[in-house]
Amino acid sequence: MHYTYFIILFFSFSFTALGQTEQEIVSEPKDSTLIWQITKADSKDTSYLLGTIHLPLKAAFYCIDTAQTLMKRTNRAFFEIVVNQEAIGEQAYYFLAQEEKDRISFVLDSGEQAQLYALGSKLMGPGAAVLRQLKPIGAYSVLTMSMLPMDTSNSMDILYQEKAKEWGIPVASLETIEDQFDVLDTIQKYGSRSLLLELINNPDQLEADANELLKAYLNQDLPLISQLIHDEFSTVIDQKVRQYLLNNRNIKMATNMINAAEVESCFFAIGAAHLVGDTGVIQALRRHGYTVQAIAH
Repeated sequence: MHYTYFIILFFSFSFTALGQTEQEIVSEPKDSTLIWQITKADSKDTSYLLGTIHLPLKAAFYCIDTAQTLMKRTNRAFFEIVVNQEAIGEQAYYFLAQEEKDRISFVLDSGEQAQLYALGSKLMGPGAAVLRQLKPIGAYSVLTMSMLPMDTSNSMDILYQEKAKEWGIPVASLETIEDQFDVLDTIQKYGSRSLLLELINNPDQLEADANELLKAYLNQDLPLISQLIHDEFSTVIDQKVRQYLLNNRNIKMATNMINAAEVESCFFAIGAAHLVGDTGVIQALRRHGYTVQAIAH
């Protein structure tokens, strides 16, 4: 069990501030793109959907001109959560171990801790000292992010939020930060120790998996992203985590998107993993009578 992908595609967290069953068929539209147009026969408003990746990586901004042009046409921009100073503070506080039972020492023995901190020193240098203050899920997240290429200060989610504010477009959240904390609590409940052990024992494989997903995103290969996510959640426990991590959040976000699109033209930017599959928001919108079409760019 490892959830390398959840950091990259599932959450809008600013880390720098610190169920689908196995039998279910994975179906995906033939169109493979990250930008979609949302219309409905009985509505004059057109909305747009962008699948993002939550990494500060310049290469991920290749569709920025098209996305920004479309966002300017809308009345409101929605994100998983609006990242402001208050949210960043809450995120940082969440990942800090407040009690002994929250610490890495509660799930790893001394030898395993030494291995984890050695990996941290290799990836982060002196900054690895922060690992001793974090919950297991925080340490896993920080170390996994440290394996990935990052060459700019903010992720595309934050960039679009800043642009919307600059242009006077109101911004809003599709879920609450408490929703995201609940998901992380579930992951910790079912897999803190196994996550860290896999990180210690298979760092090269985790890095390869993350880069495979990153490549799929940069290629706008939604069918491959869908398949990678399906393969990731293969056991009974994994499926339970998926229900919290992905499916339940898709339902809430799709419901909020539908409610918003019925009122005005909207721009939605959410992790690309939420777009794909039979339980993704694209299919949810279509089931509610919306036409969701790929936009070439």
